[in-house]
Amino acid sequence: MTLPQNDAATDDRPLVVDGLENMQGRGLLTISALALIAGSLDNVPVAVLTHGDPVVSTAAQCLQHDRALRLAVVEDDSRALATLHRARLYVAVGFKAFVSPYHAQAIALGIPMLVVVQFPEVRASGHLLSQVRAAHDPRVLGETILAHL
Repeated sequence: MTLPQNDAATDDRPLVVDGLENMQGRGLLTISALALIAGSLDNVPVAVLTHGDPVVSTAAQCLQHDRALRLAVVEDDSRALATLHRARLYVAVGFKAFVSPYHAQAIALGIPMLVVVQFPEVRASGHLLSQVRAAHDPRVLGETILAHL
């Protein structure tokens, strides 16, 4: 799947990825998805919010180097919030639920979001349940990201 060239070429707002990697977040899965769709992101700036995690930062830097993406690694909160204000899409993967200070900010700012959750709670919405496959498969997540851009 590829992005329409006219949309990507005229929109310089970044695709913002929440890189939270812990019991709640699956930032490395999201970076894997970006690696699979990198060829379709030529004209899309990408920002990875690392939460100061050196593993996520290294993975994002490797992706930037290997795929020549317009990718910024954002490690500190003040820069992350400024980046989030300009986002065209906020993407995150969680486990059972997703809790991140950036997620709350994206909601408050009204930024379009793609938040998928592995093993969501039973009372999860139908929309959240429909995205479970994307929360487990980086290829499906990548295709879903492209569909939302």
